[in-house]
Amino acid sequence: MNRYMRVRYLVSFILVFQLNSAFADQWLYINPLKPDEFLSIETDPDLIGMFDVRENAKYCEPSSEYICIESTEFQFHIPRNTLEHDKSWNIKDVKYQVAFKKDIMLFGIMDTIYYIDQFGLDHKITFLYSTSRGLVGVGGVSENGSAIFLLDVKCGYGAQSNCAE
Repeated sequence: MNRYMRVRYLVSFILVFQLNSAFADQWLYINPLKPDEFLSIETDPDLIGMFDVRENAKYCEPSSEYICIESTEFQFHIPRNTLEHDKSWNIKDVKYQVAFKKDIMLFGIMDTIYYIDQFGLDHKITFLYSTSRGLVGVGGVSENGSAIFLLDVKCGYGAQSNCAE
């Protein structure tokens, strides 16, 4: 498939995905350096995936003290109401630590973003998290390379219910 066809396929996929996002709980995070690489988070059915590979995922209930995603390849746990006070926490032998927080302009919106490092798996992951907009970015480094995935819309997984307003 030539580059033109790949770009056309990707644009079609994104448009269909964004139309579906209006009706379902789905979030797409795109690698800005390689737009054909993406991370998708979906509920109903509960799936998480990179590129065209998906796996089942488990999400924390709204009554849980954490906003979370658990799968065999991906773990994400953020304290629901205490992130301002919690600088580190451990869940299932995985350590999370707030590296720093910073007010930055991200996609034209000024926001306070927490940079949260995850340790304990075979690779290090950094989550970019906003208490109002939810998960806005995921970056990782492994033996095979590194990548960053950024949210393609305003509100990400774990966003407050009034985020879209």
